[in-house]
Amino acid sequence: MRILTSDEGVRFNLHNEQINELTTYGVIKKGEDSMCEIVNPIYFYCIIQAFKPAINGLEDDYFTDENITGYLTYLTSTGQVDLEGLLDNFRDFVARAGYKILLT
Repeated sequence: MRILTSDEGVRFNLHNEQINELTTYGVIKKGEDSMCEIVNPIYFYCIIQAFKPAINGLEDDYFTDENITGYLTYLTSTGQVDLEGLLDNFRDFVARAGYKILLT
């Protein structure tokens, strides 16, 4: 996962047992910057999906403390979705959650 998610990346080193095995099976290779690189975008996607948590821990951050009715706040009196309000909240949520939202 550090190969996929770390800002610094992981230095390619065949003496590392895990790196050696991933290289042997064609999952990673040595990148131009001497860091580990996922060989195939499909591998990248599958690895992310395999280790993606079912719950990302951001559920409590989605609504502000003032919103006590959850999603009902974003329905109009006629039962339609208040899209502008919902999108405003999502924009604010991204600001509240920060980098954590990118990990999911």
